[in-house]
Amino acid sequence: MMVRITHVTWLCIAFFCSIVTATPNFKEYINSFHSDITVNADGSMYAQETIVYTHHSKKEKHGIRRSIPIRYIGPYDTKYTVQLDVIDVTHNGHPSPYQVENIYSHKNIYVGSRDTTLPRGTHTYTITYHTNRQLGFFDSHDELYWNITGNDWNFPVMKTSAHITLPQSISTKAINVASYIGTGFKDDIDTADTYIHNTTVHIAIDQTLMPGSGLTTSITWPKGHIKEPTWQDEIRYFVHDNAGILLTGICTLLLLIYYAFMYRRVRRKEQIEPIFARFYPPEDTPPSAAHYTLSMRNAPEQLTAEIVNMAVNGLITIEEKKSGLQTKHILHKKATIKKKDNNITHQMHSTIMKQLFASKDTVTLENEQVAIQSIDNNIFAKTRKKFAKDYFINNFHLSIPPAICVAFLYIAGTTFEADIFNTSIAVILLIADACLVALAIHLLRSYTHQGLKLRNEILGFKQFLSVTETERLKVIGTPPNRTPELYETYLPYAIAFGVEKKWAQAFAPVFQQMRESGKAYRPIWYSGHMRNFKHATFAHSINQSIASSTTTKGAQGAGRAGGGRGGGGGGSW
Repeated sequence: MMVRITHVTWLCIAFFCSIVTATPNFKEYINSFHSDITVNADGSMYAQETIVYTHHSKKEKHGIRRSIPIRYIGPYDTKYTVQLDVIDVTHNGHPSPYQVENIYSHKNIYVGSRDTTLPRGTHTYTITYHTNRQLGFFDSHDELYWNITGNDWNFPVMKTSAHITLPQSISTKAINVASYIGTGFKDDIDTADTYIHNTTVHIAIDQTLMPGSGLTTSITWPKGHIKEPTWQDEIRYFVHDNAGILLTGICTLLLLIYYAFMYRRVRRKEQIEPIFARFYPPEDTPPSAAHYTLSMRNAPEQLTAEIVNMAVNGLITIEEKKSGLQTKHILHKKATIKKKDNNITHQMHSTIMKQLFASKDTVTLENEQVAIQSIDNNIFAKTRKKFAKDYFINNFHLSIPPAICVAFLYIAGTTFEADIFNTSIAVILLIADACLVALAIHLLRSYTHQGLKLRNEILGFKQFLSVTETERLKVIGTPPNRTPELYETYLPYAIAFGVEKKWAQAFAPVFQQMRESGKAYRPIWYSGHMRNFKHATFAHSINQSIASSTTTKGAQGAGRAGGGRGGGGGGSW
């Protein structure tokens, strides 16, 4: 008898413990989540979610929050937006107040009222809504790939089930179902129990879905039973969903067309007078200023040209020395400019000499980043300011107003939809617009009448420097005799224009005769590790050194749980 009582006692204890351990040890949880979904023949869906929610939290609660995704990422980072309209919400069988907020890609449904505190205990909520564009239409079949619960609940879901009804015209045998449980980030995803009765798919799981987990189903059926969107519908949906991309794309295209038209119009006015070869540079126009007049921008060639110009004029000598794989350029001070006048070349050379040789008479160009930056920022800046004032027209009235109009359109677009530009394509187009405006500000600059005259003179001189020996007969007029002195005098300008190789080619016969006579050409202002002066690489080597110095300062689907449409999650509030 005692044995029987003992056995019964232990059985009772085990049963009691099983009940206790089965009771959720959470302050908030969903007892059950059930979804009734009807897929209509027109492609829309009705869904009713019944959520049994329990809370024992000490915090004041007003109800639950259901969050459902309404915007997804389409091909090439475009937007795909579904329509979701809440039809009815109840609490314990009675109509309940609720409010809906669209926050980024989700529609948040707040069930309850801020004026009402939710009693502790168990509550049953139903949320009924109508939605569309949730189905996938493929070549061989149609599909509903639906995340029933969502993965983003703040508390666990103890039990989940769903009934999904398809149109009656679909054969039961033609329906294929696969359901999955998990987070969508693991390979060991459990499958849910499913069966089909008529055209209704029944899905149920008894295991607890912890926060971050969800129940997803993939249901497929043959084509022809549900109306597929036409290509006109797809275009209308795309335009509606991607207004930001289309707005930025149209603005970018209009800006491009406008600026191209204006650029052609501005440049057409500058091509009235013909350009004739000129055998000497314009008066009081040093090589760096001539370069800036043509390109309207700064470049390393400017300082290279002025360094060579100072060497040709006897102020410095240039020594090239090999240091490993790098070539160093050592400048030796030889003379000082004593003459004080208004000659822009003398003033520029005097200031450059002071910057480079501030404390010593020999400097290595590659080590003078600070001095080179100062020359670029101060000395050439004065030249830019003078020439910009006398010879250039900014034409801001052509470049700025369109940019302001586009910016106004973008601001207006954000007032209608806050995240209208929240795609990578729209951001890229916005950046492209900004770059286009910046480029237009530079390209739409034009010349004054005086500046146009100077530009034509410089172009004529550049034409002369670019003429090779074989093209010499085509030049109108009598060019000066080609001598080593002439080569050196105009070499700084050839460097500034980027035509030093052609300028050297024009003197190839002269240098060849000197080599044959035993007196190879070598500038008195140059010394280097190479036996002969390298015309083609000399300027390029200095350009690279200066360029590095001026930039150093600034270099400072199916089968995955938690996937598909639907989803979201929720919590209490």
